[in-house]
Amino acid sequence: MKILLIPYIRLFKVLAMCLLSCGFIAAADTYAGKKKSVKSTFMALLPEYSDSVLKIKDKHKQKKAKQSEFKALVELLHKKYSKKQLSLPEKTHKDIIRVATYNVHCWRGPEKELGDRIGGSFAAIFEVIKNINADVLVLQEVELRSPQTLAVLATLGYRYCVFAGASDTASKYGNMIVSKVPLLTQPIKKNFSYGGHHSRSFIKVEIDLSKYHKKNLVFYGSHFDDLDGKARLLEAQELVDSAHTYDFGKNVVIGADFNEQTGKAIKHLASQGFINSFDLAGIAQPTFTHWSGKALDGLYINRCNWNLWIDGSYVLYSGASDHLPVIMDIDPTK
Repeated sequence: MKILLIPYIRLFKVLAMCLLSCGFIAAADTYAGKKKSVKSTFMALLPEYSDSVLKIKDKHKQKKAKQSEFKALVELLHKKYSKKQLSLPEKTHKDIIRVATYNVHCWRGPEKELGDRIGGSFAAIFEVIKNINADVLVLQEVELRSPQTLAVLATLGYRYCVFAGASDTASKYGNMIVSKVPLLTQPIKKNFSYGGHHSRSFIKVEIDLSKYHKKNLVFYGSHFDDLDGKARLLEAQELVDSAHTYDFGKNVVIGADFNEQTGKAIKHLASQGFINSFDLAGIAQPTFTHWSGKALDGLYINRCNWNLWIDGSYVLYSGASDHLPVIMDIDPTK
């Protein structure tokens, strides 16, 4: 019986790859000749760290020095470039659905560690969240020990909050998806099957787009392993398997701190039909989203099933956290 099934399995794989290719061509054709109509922020390079920082030989001490200088370097960009180049534009109209991913570094500034006092960083990061004005927002490195977290999110219009702990889904440190629009189904929160050097989690929510006669929007939020490339690959595989198994035919977005720019996890996403939101829209990708000068954060779209117009893709240049937010405007009316 197994021998008889082998040709069919191979045929299925070939057909699947053909469908992915067709999806890519269709997505590319959608934006062909329309790149100017997709809005974006200017993709600036992170300025060089000072010589005094670069001369530090101890890797840990140099990392701390870079984190301490990161905010000042981001502020330099605002002096170098115009407000129009770097500012996040307003939504084009009321039906725009703005989605974003943002690692909030436990509500602390880039120079601080988990155990440090939060101080004024909490208010600064929430001001960034307010400025983003996302309808659906995935947050990484959320610390729920701050009692005002959910209360402040509610004042910004986020009535729906789903939190999943990193070590286990009940812990107070992990990922969160918050939404201003109702969630269609019961959210899913789960720890990855492969624990890595410490466990990671993901969240899935679904938004109803039937009033626009469009397929529903499914949003996965996660934070991949920071030390283990094998773990990141397995985490990417599990998210892709979930999307292909349970969300076939829907508009799927994975928003995450992937903790890599061009590693095996990102390559696996690409091989399975997922494409960076900037690439899909045909505009330049961010040059960095992290104090290291690498673009570790992003929104990846299942291009095979995607039938929504991207009105804009952006980064917000803020040094409130050690990461920059990555943002996408979706226009379901087109």
